[in-house]
Amino acid sequence: MSFLDNLMTQVKGALNDALDRASDPGRTAREVIRDLEDQINKANTNMVNVMAEYELLKQKRAKYDEEAQEWHERAKKALQANREDLAKKALEQEQEAQNQAKEYQKQLDVLEPSINDLKAKIQELQNKKHELESKADILATRYEVAKAQEKTTELTSDVSTSSAKQKIDSVEEKVLKEEAKANATKSLDTKEDLEKEFEALDKKDSVDDKLEALKKEMNIE
Repeated sequence: MSFLDNLMTQVKGALNDALDRASDPGRTAREVIRDLEDQINKANTNMVNVMAEYELLKQKRAKYDEEAQEWHERAKKALQANREDLAKKALEQEQEAQNQAKEYQKQLDVLEPSINDLKAKIQELQNKKHELESKADILATRYEVAKAQEKTTELTSDVSTSSAKQKIDSVEEKVLKEEAKANATKSLDTKEDLEKEFEALDKKDSVDDKLEALKKEMNIE
C-alpha cells in the first residue's frame, strides 16, 4: 500500500497545487491555463498508475477467489472419498485463500473512493480550465479594446482643442484687422472724393461770381 499511498499523495498534491494556481489573481490567464494543463497531464499520468494498481489488486483478489473455490471443490471430493483429513487440509487452504482475497478486497474498498475523488478533482480542473479559457478570450478582447482606447486618447491629447481654437481666433482677429484697414482706407478715399467735389463746386461759384462782376464792370448784360 505504500506505493499506492505515494501515488495518491502525488496526485492530490498536483491537484491542490493546480487549484491554488488557478485562484492566484497575480498570474495572467494564459499562464494559469498552461499551468493547469501541465498539472492535469501530471494528474492523469499518476491516475493511470493508480488505476493500473487498482486493476492489479482486482486480479489478485480474483485469483484467490478462484483458488478458494478450487480448494472448496477438493474438500468436497475428499469427503466423497471418505478422506476427512484431506478434506480438512483442503478447507484450511480454502480459508487461507479467502483470507488473502478479503485482504485485497479491503485494499480495493479503500482505494476505490479515493480514485473516484481524484477523478472528480481532475474533472473539476478540466472545468476550471475551460472556464479560464473562456475568460481569457474575453479578457484578451477587453485588453485590446482598452489599448485602442488608450492610443486614441494619446492621439487626441496631442491635438489640443483649446490650442486649435486659439489659433483659429488669432487668424480670425488678423482677418478682422485687415477688413477694418480696408474699410478705413475706403472711407478715407470716399471722404477725399467728397472734399474734392465741394472744392470744385466752390471754385465754380467763385468763377461765376467773378464773371458777373466783370460783366457789370464792362456794362455787359
